[in-house]
Amino acid sequence: MNLFQILVLATLGVALSLDLMRLRRERTWFNLLRIAAWISIALAVSNPGLVQWFAQAIGIGRGADVLLYFCVLALVAACFFFYARYLRLEEQITELARTIAIDKARRGGGNTR
Repeated sequence: MNLFQILVLATLGVALSLDLMRLRRERTWFNLLRIAAWISIALAVSNPGLVQWFAQAIGIGRGADVLLYFCVLALVAACFFFYARYLRLEEQITELARTIAIDKARRGGGNTR
């Protein structure tokens, strides 16, 4: 095991332990997903041959290519997820502003400056 693997595995160990403590307080699918990601990354770093084997098993030549494809797909999925969340937040803010404006208008409370 080289220095890079030791440093990365130590960092992943800290991240994993923090997420495990968080998981005890609140069990959500996102926490479970993060824990699965940390474990997967630790396996890939500690045993790079495993990634190469997986790549060849699914018909891709190199393990690095599998990681690249996975990262690109994850990035695109995250972009879509956060964009949809942004749109929902915009709608909620608009609805809240309308509700406040209508409430102020009903009470006759125009400008409060």
